[in-house]
Amino acid sequence: MLIAAGRNALLTSGKAGFTHIGALLDISTPTQAAGARQAVTWQAAGTPAAGQAGNNGAISIPIAAGETVVATALWDASTAGNRLSLDPIGSTVKGRDCSSRPRRTRSSRTVTA
Repeated sequence: MLIAAGRNALLTSGKAGFTHIGALLDISTPTQAAGARQAVTWQAAGTPAAGQAGNNGAISIPIAAGETVVATALWDASTAGNRLSLDPIGSTVKGRDCSSRPRRTRSSRTVTA
């Protein structure tokens, strides 16, 4: 999802303001993975479909052994710069794995805390 800086960049310079993508190890800090941010080259508006703009080609983000990526982020620079989006991956939306939390039962329904 775009954070305030990302919404402002989109309004100011369109998709050209989102120049790099990186991997995050922690949503709350956010700690960037050891691999460098990778450049994003955008397709024309309407590609691949109306109302969309994809990137040109595959993007490979190097991740060091033992690192667990929980989100990706768009940036406006290859180093430093501003983080413009935070995009959680899979079940990391809340920044933690809740699959092992205890379940409480009330009446005949099960409520997941």
